[in-house]
Amino acid sequence: MSSTSYLLRLTEAAELLGLTGPGAARRWLEQNKVPMIDYGPGRGLGPRWPRDSIVEAINANLVYQPGAEPKRRKKASRPITGRSTRELIAELASPRDIQ
Repeated sequence: MSSTSYLLRLTEAAELLGLTGPGAARRWLEQNKVPMIDYGPGRGLGPRWPRDSIVEAINANLVYQPGAEPKRRKKASRPITGRSTRELIAELASPRDIQ
């Protein structure tokens, strides 16, 4: 059993994460503090990331985090959509209270 079979390069990590390229994968891995193993410079060498650590980081991001939900926008008090033309004209033609 070779330990290199479980180490992924940036392009392989990007595919696993569903990201567009190696740059985005590197940023994601750094933000999620996935440990890197660097084999140094040379052909076929370089930085690698353990597949198990990447999967753990993915699962950690899937856990429900209170307060992480996007804030909902408030509905307009009287939206234009959903109202008839007659109602809109009546509203525009009515006198307004100016203070």
